Amino acid sequence: MRMHNEKSLDPTGSSQNQKELSTTQEEKLLRSAKELFLNEFPNPDRKGCGDSGTIKALAFGKLSGERAGQWWTHFATCSPCTREFSAFQQQANEFFCAADSGQPVTDNCGFHRIDYSVTLQ
Repeated sequence: MRMHNEKSLDPTGSSQNQKELSTTQEEKLLRSAKELFLNEFPNPDRKGCGDSGTIKALAFGKLSGERAGQWWTHFATCSPCTREFSAFQQQANEFFCAADSGQPVTDNCGFHRIDYSVTLQ
């Protein structure tokens, strides 16, 4: 995924002076965004959160369309749900890799989808 750094926008919304981010800049931006979503949106009362079964179903690709969309929106403003989703997605990646290869999981095994998984401490 290649991202662009838009230095300015004209009144019609088209970008000018687009400069492609270096791989290092892109990785730094993605790490910062991941850190933001995992930590900067506390929700101690878990208002509006789904139950663990719903979050797991989303991570394993069992929810789609509008049902999934509402949770993506929620995750953007709820770090606890984002962390829980991330942990389930890591499990899903391991499950699908093991199912595809029959071997112990050592990498993402070609399982292609957006990876929000992180190592939780």
